Amino acid sequence: MQVTDSDEPVVTEEDPSKEAEKSEKSQVLETNLSGDDADCGSVLDVSGKSLDFSVPNGSEGSVEGLYMYKNVFNLIPKWLGGLRKLKTLKFFGNEVNIFPTEFRNLVELECLQLKITSPSLTGLPLHKLMALKELELCKVPPRPSAFPLLSEIAGLKCLTKLSVCHFSIRYLPPEIGCLKKLEYLDLSFNKMRSLPTEITYLNALISLKVTNNKLVELPLSSLQRLETLDLSNNRLSSLGCLELDSMHNLQKLNLQIFPI
Repeated sequence: MQVTDSDEPVVTEEDPSKEAEKSEKSQVLETNLSGDDADCGSVLDVSGKSLDFSVPNGSEGSVEGLYMYKNVFNLIPKWLGGLRKLKTLKFFGNEVNIFPTEFRNLVELECLQLKITSPSLTGLPLHKLMALKELELCKVPPRPSAFPLLSEIAGLKCLTKLSVCHFSIRYLPPEIGCLKKLEYLDLSFNKMRSLPTEITYLNALISLKVTNNKLVELPLSSLQRLETLDLSNNRLSSLGCLELDSMHNLQKLNLQIFPI
């Protein structure tokens, strides 16, 4: 069995929209918590960060600008309400439609720019933002979701090869277990934290690639025909959940950039 486990940087596939993102991102300042900017004070840029990102300790009272661009948010984190000195908030490329009650604490906010996918904004307390001088609301198309499509795909009983990549999938429907003849499955470059237990029903599976996701657990013990398993660039903390000793046909295992 060939095992790849290297600390060398892994070259990942470029996102098709990378150039467009760079163009819009060029308008966003880099993280600056020094307070040297004479116009807007210190600026916190969390562009590209995940939902787990939090404000550095001790900086809440100094941040006057916050830019949140192309994250995985579908609601604004509650810690934003602690930035009571915030004057500028730019929130682009996130699927937000729910605002926390803490948003009403931003009483010094002067500039608010939101690009959102939903026409309704639940919990946005504009009547509390009395210092607001600039307000820009723009509705943008939602990012494609593969979930409804995957439910339909589950009806294709003769399918032997399935690849669904770069769709920002957060979870698989349990119907995936209906594809009894599936031999090759590639779910790379998505945002899944786990796979359904029904994936163990895919007894014909020979190759499974789930690289560049956010997986923390994998129920794969029943996949005894598996020959290739690519788990690179995920968040698994151990290999115990994989039960590799039961995968007698496994020939190639990729664990590059694996936090163990």
